[in-house]
Amino acid sequence: MKIVCGEAAGFCPGVQKAIDTAKEELKKGEPVYCLGEMVHNKVVINDLCKQGLVMVKEMSEVPGGFSLMIRTHGAPKEVYEEAERRGLKLIDLTCTKVKKVQSIAETYYAKGYRIIITGERDHPEVIGIRSHAGPDALVVSTIEELLEVDLMEKSCLIAQTTFSTSRFDALASYALTQNRETKVIHTICHTTSKRQEEASRMAEEVDLMIIMGDEASSNSKQLYEIAKRKCTHSLFVQDVEEVDPDKIRVFEKIGVMANASTPSELVSQMIQKIMNGTI
Repeated sequence: MKIVCGEAAGFCPGVQKAIDTAKEELKKGEPVYCLGEMVHNKVVINDLCKQGLVMVKEMSEVPGGFSLMIRTHGAPKEVYEEAERRGLKLIDLTCTKVKKVQSIAETYYAKGYRIIITGERDHPEVIGIRSHAGPDALVVSTIEELLEVDLMEKSCLIAQTTFSTSRFDALASYALTQNRETKVIHTICHTTSKRQEEASRMAEEVDLMIIMGDEASSNSKQLYEIAKRKCTHSLFVQDVEEVDPDKIRVFEKIGVMANASTPSELVSQMIQKIMNGTI
């Protein structure tokens, strides 16, 4: 049996920086609150909660004067405004790539463009971006949804940083055929694109593809979709316990790729257990 692990598997620089910052803040011994999951990985979140991080769903759950972390996906503008009103100390862990998309959306809306965001409508990153994009901003993820849009208007097409590169390219191509004046800005994170490209190549060369990631993670779902298109036998798992050993032993070559929020130690654990036949 041969195991191939993606070079881009595991934490991206933005996630690593956010986790390192969170741990440093927690060392101070004061309560730190986070609005939503800081990253989409239950193992990482559980570890941070043991160190003192308090997860909340609503701003009202954060006592006045305490620290509030903004997760890597970012947050709507209203969160910042309310935090300032209530005297909360903001620890902004928003990924720099996400902040750039927010800035692009705000800039082009101010120039009179209608912003079209390609991504998952209910994803926290998209919700945050949309708050910078004006009241007429739209979110689409398929050609069918884009067909309903009047592309003759002055529009700017951008993407959630973890959206599928191939799907964005297809949407952008269609938009430009309808109106060559459409402003298309490729805002998918380079690390995301690299991981997707590598997963696609690996899936063509292996008998089984294992994608590690959280079910709430957008980039995990994109990786799994890519793997399935190229490799009939593809699995989407959150940890090693979800893998059936009897299904693994029949494959000669196995590929392992992990999303941007999966710790490298979990990837190593998966590989080691497959090699030892102890899963």
